[in-house]
Amino acid sequence: MMAFSFEYYDWLKEINNNTSIMKSVAFFGVLLLIVPARICAIFISAEVKKKFLWLVFVVVIATWIFGSLVVGVMASFIPGGLKLFLAWLAVICTVLAFTIANHSRLYKIYEQQLSKGFYKK
Repeated sequence: MMAFSFEYYDWLKEINNNTSIMKSVAFFGVLLLIVPARICAIFISAEVKKKFLWLVFVVVIATWIFGSLVVGVMASFIPGGLKLFLAWLAVICTVLAFTIANHSRLYKIYEQQLSKGFYKK
């Protein structure tokens, strides 16, 4: 009979043993998502690039705020880092799904604020 192995990978063991890794990723690591977004924006046309970078900005800021809040609160009550990792992953997936589902409305809000002169060009 074939048995499944329930061993952790090495990086999952390290996350589970050391919760400070998840705290630092939640508070500062999300900002590293800006680098691949800028690289992807190089290959996109000018009109789409503006919308793409605005949506990336929304995803990064929302994930940074909500993810750091969730991990910060949970870290004081939960000793395992793996549960923090899964909670942070759920925040990223939720914010990304919300942004993809509502991308046109988010961009309309951005354009309305831009036309009012709220943002500088």
